[in-house]
Formats: sequence, structure tokens, C-alpha cells
Amino acid sequence: MKITKILSILGLMLAMAMVMPKGAAARAVNRNTGYRSINTAIVTDTKSFEYRALNLGGVVNVDLIGVNTGGNSADQNTSGGNDVDSGDATASVTTDDVVNLSTVSVNQCGCDVCPCDSTTAANTCTGAKSINTAIVTRDRDVTYRQASIGGVVNISAVGVNSGANSADQNTGGCMECGGGNDVGSGDARVTVRHTSSVNDSLVTVVQ
Repeated sequence: MKITKILSILGLMLAMAMVMPKGAAARAVNRNTGYRSINTAIVTDTKSFEYRALNLGGVVNVDLIGVNTGGNSADQNTSGGNDVDSGDATASVTTDDVVNLSTVSVNQCGCDVCPCDSTTAANTCTGAKSINTAIVTRDRDVTYRQASIGGVVNISAVGVNSGANSADQNTGGCMECGGGNDVGSGDARVTVRHTSSVNDSLVTVVQ
């Protein structure tokens, strides 16, 4: 039995990511303002994430399998009762290929569960007849671009032989000479299984 497997993998990954730091509290507060004053507090909380990826991958599996339980002989015997038995030759090939598997996780909060960073706009202890404006703006942006090109080629060549058995040129085929000559064979099995996963992507965004 001969089993030969050739596996070739070519992968190229190009990624560019930009992540703004996780922010804490975003607060816009006017406090202790003066008489007839005009007060404006503006906070802009912006976080952006950009991901670009090019995935190129390929897998080639070549399986060459030969199983032989044949070629058995009981030849040129001068006495009977010659037995040749064979069988139970098994070959199994299993491949599991994963090409271009990408996982991207983006967390634009300050913790694991949003929202956890507080956003506050407040006017506190303002002066008489004052005009107070507090504004908080939150902006979350995610840009994800990915191109994946992948392929899997499986080539299997299988040869199974349980024949070419012989019981020739024997002179002991009669019962008084010891019986006949027997040749047996069988049970040559081959199992080939290929499983492929190509261009799978998982993107998780928490904002």
C-alpha cells in the first residue's frame, strides 16, 4: 500500500487598520455662569475604524493511493491441500482545508458592553438671565473593505487490486493426494474524504 500526499498552501494577507483610542466620558457642561452671560459648551466625540484586507489563498491536495490484496498464487505444487488467503487491505485519506479565514472585532466603546462611557450635556448653577447651551455629539464610523480570492483543488488517484490470483500447474488436486489447492482474496477498501472552507469572514462591531 502506498499513500502519497502533497499539500501546497499559498497565502497573502494585507491589512491596514486605524483605530481611534477608546474614549472616556464625553461631557459638555456650563457651570457657575455669570449674570446675563452667554455660554456655549460643545463636545464632539468621534471614533473611526478602517479595515482593508486582500486575501489570496490556494490549496492543492494530490492523493496517490494503491491497495493490493491480489497476486496470490498456489502454483506448481505436487501435493494437494495448499491454501493461500489474503484480504483486509484498507487505505484512508482525510483532508480538512481552511483558506482565507478572517476574524475582525471592533470595539468603539470604553468597555466590553456599550454604552459604558457616559455622555453628559448639562447647565449647572447658571447666572441669572444667562443663555447657556451644552451640546455633545457622538459619531461612530466603521469602514470595512475586504476582497478574498481562494480555491481548493483535490486530485485523487486510486488503484485497488484483489485479483491476479492463481492456482496453476498443480498435480495434487485429487482427494487421495491431499485435496485441492485454494487461493482466496478480497477486502480491499479505499476511503477518500476532502472538506474545504474557503473565504469565510466574521466581523463584530460594538459601538
